[in-house]
Amino acid sequence: MDDVELNMAVFHLLYRIQKQSVKKQYSPQLQHAVELIHASAGMRISREKLAEECNMSISSLNRMFSRELQCSPGQYVLKKRFEAAKRYLIASRLPIKQIALECGFVNAKHFSAEFHRYYGISPREFRSGILPEKETPFS
Repeated sequence: MDDVELNMAVFHLLYRIQKQSVKKQYSPQLQHAVELIHASAGMRISREKLAEECNMSISSLNRMFSRELQCSPGQYVLKKRFEAAKRYLIASRLPIKQIALECGFVNAKHFSAEFHRYYGISPREFRSGILPEKETPFS
């Protein structure tokens, strides 16, 4: 097993552990929406498709996320992408470009800019062990 395969195996194991930790106090519809988001990790899932899969309108989906998670579906997806990216940065030696693509970003430049906007440091700085000085959104 080479480094990339090992890194992917570790990542998928961490994903399964995280998936099992979905809080059961959430409504069944939200649990389903969250499971769909996690299952589509690295891919784009639209609010329209998510609402359709949950048998609700987009506005109902937005209200449900706001009420139960205090964020929009888009913010939740972005948070999960960044959490996955952080795991890759910590547990692998994959190039930042590949991490960006694995986590559903269009390219490394976009990923790096968004990561910096979200955490206040670049992915390279994060990987080097520099910790953010400010609180991150949705912590």
